[in-house]
Amino acid sequence: MFTIDASVHISALNPAEIDSGESQAFLEFIRRKGLAVFSPTLLLVEVAAYVARVFDDTARGIELMYAIRSL
Repeated sequence: MFTIDASVHISALNPAEIDSGESQAFLEFIRRKGLAVFSPTLLLVEVAAYVARVFDDTARGIELMYAIRSL
């Protein structure tokens, strides 16, 4: 089981973030392998708030929150 916090998801979302490519590849690996994931309780809120703030898109933040939850 892997523990993935918000920083990995945020890095994967924004190519301007350091290690964005590595974060994207890691999340894709987890998805492709169907591995079990544990995420901190605040992950969904942190990612949604980041997207809403940085991209000025609240709806996109909420949509992403549901997508991450379905992982």
